[in-house]
Amino acid sequence: MTDQFIAYETAKTMRELGFNEPCFFCYREDSPGKVNLYNATDGPEGYSNEEGIDVAAPTYQQAFEWFRKEYGMLHAIVPNRGDFLYFYGHTFFRGSMGTVTGTFVEYREAEKECLRKLIEDAEALKSIT
Repeated sequence: MTDQFIAYETAKTMRELGFNEPCFFCYREDSPGKVNLYNATDGPEGYSNEEGIDVAAPTYQQAFEWFRKEYGMLHAIVPNRGDFLYFYGHTFFRGSMGTVTGTFVEYREAEKECLRKLIEDAEALKSIT
């Protein structure tokens, strides 16, 4: 089940970009270099990044939805002859989903790379605003 959550380093980067949505799990660095995933539900709202030193652990679905709402970034991962392609773009491109940047055998790998590109673009947007 842990593969449903984005990686710890990615979650930390998203926190730096402003991700602060309620999540049911969080990452905690128990000792240097040892990070664990914990159930963070002590109430109906779940855990968010403003509650402490732990890092909220969103699912991929939560992460992609947050990029759509916060940055107007869209994505699509589609099957292509036994592989998966991903597209990403911004709502201000009007009708264009951006570029295809890779072909992946595994769906999860396409998801990870697509999320990495969205983060890269969000960091670039944040640096110019």
